[in-house]
Amino acid sequence: MRVAGVRVAAALALAALALTACTSGDARPPGGGPGALGPEGRPGCRGVSAADVRGPRIDYAHGPLADVPGSRAMCAAYWLPGADRRLVPQGLALDGDTAWVSGYHFSPEAGARRCALTRVSLHTGRRITGLTPIEGAVGHRDPKACRHGGGLALTREGLWVAETMRLWLLDPDAIGTGRDPVKRVWGIVEPLRGSIMVDSGGRLGLGRFDASGTPQDISWFDVRDLLAPGVLDLTGGTAGPGQAGPVRRDPGRTWMQGGTVGPDGLYLVRSSTHCGQLLLPGGRRVAVAPGTEDIQLDGRGDLWALSEAGAKTFQLRGGRPLVPMLARYDARALMRGPSPTCDL
Repeated sequence: MRVAGVRVAAALALAALALTACTSGDARPPGGGPGALGPEGRPGCRGVSAADVRGPRIDYAHGPLADVPGSRAMCAAYWLPGADRRLVPQGLALDGDTAWVSGYHFSPEAGARRCALTRVSLHTGRRITGLTPIEGAVGHRDPKACRHGGGLALTREGLWVAETMRLWLLDPDAIGTGRDPVKRVWGIVEPLRGSIMVDSGGRLGLGRFDASGTPQDISWFDVRDLLAPGVLDLTGGTAGPGQAGPVRRDPGRTWMQGGTVGPDGLYLVRSSTHCGQLLLPGGRRVAVAPGTEDIQLDGRGDLWALSEAGAKTFQLRGGRPLVPMLARYDARALMRGPSPTCDL
């Protein structure tokens, strides 16, 4: 994710004072009642009804939005283009009054979850442009197609898309023009994985989703190292020929789905489609909407978040709350909310 907050720390400090792309699991559903929803946000950020959700109408779910943690601090909400074609959102990068969203269209076929990249207007929720599939080769290796699209970042170098086994750098200005937008592709060496990606001003952090109970580190790579001639792979260990290694590692978490960097440190999301937890830099955990994936602070006191709980493939399975796919929250109110009552 692009971290606008690094350049506008003063604006984000208000949120900081008050204060988990991947596979969904089956953690227990959240408990509690209305008191677990958290405090109301500022005027204009006190909840959104189903009729207020922007973007295309969906045909697979009807009725009111679910009351989930953070509902009373929500300012705006969106269904994403492709929702009726089983789009599952994973990565988020804000770009002015638009947003880039990565993910995949669910298919039961093994290996068929090809990356889907969409740019949407934050005024209307309508699609501006997009790209499916994303294809390219690491050096002289055989071409491959991007799958899953778990992480996204927008930097001056371009649009970065992380997947389990590869990292992609795209030219966002070429998307939708007919020109090949793929600038470069790197392999990701086991046990490192690209389930999530966090941008921190010249460094990209990659983390692995793990539901087994073993916390996974976040490995930080200097963008200059990645762009060096001859570098083909990223490794979480000591770099060999043609490899880039991490310049730092930070402790991660299980069920890690996304994250962002603010003026006071790293914010991480842990979630399943039944449970959502936001880990603040000071160590406190805050309940957030189930299925929360990637997040980004926008420098104006708001936090933007993707959720896959409202995606068609999970709604048709039943038992998941109807949650907008993209939402904007009053960050200060959201981060003053209650501790999670669900487990992962």
